[in-house]
Amino acid sequence: MEKNLIAAYIGDGYLYGAADHPRASLPSYWMDVQYEDGFALIELRGVPEDIAEALENQGLPGQVYADGYEAARAAAPYVAGVIYGEPDFQVVRRS
Repeated sequence: MEKNLIAAYIGDGYLYGAADHPRASLPSYWMDVQYEDGFALIELRGVPEDIAEALENQGLPGQVYADGYEAARAAAPYVAGVIYGEPDFQVVRRS
């Protein structure tokens, strides 16, 4: 089963977190980082369930990826578009 997620990126392509919550496409959902440099919301489509779960747990105890850059690399094949912000798409897709 695949999932669609909204991922929050900050800085130079660091994936802060991902969610499938209905409000995740709004900057206010990401209160902790919405004013960080490079804040952007990216739509991820067709993410396999195991990768989606790992992305949703990024930044929480027991996270799978070492950091947000590693999480961004895992998310890169599923990038579908920009919802908010002006990310360097080459960084987001290449991460």
